[in-house]
Amino acid sequence: MAAKPDLADVLARFDSLLQRIEGLLPPAPPPTDW
Repeated sequence: MAAKPDLADVLARFDSLLQRIEGLLPPAPPPTDW
């Protein structure tokens, strides 16, 4: 049965992917007032 992946599994993969991307990006600049 090719059911949809578990939502928790999808979120876990997405979170790990985000952390990997954030590790590659430079620190975000401080937010501006505008």
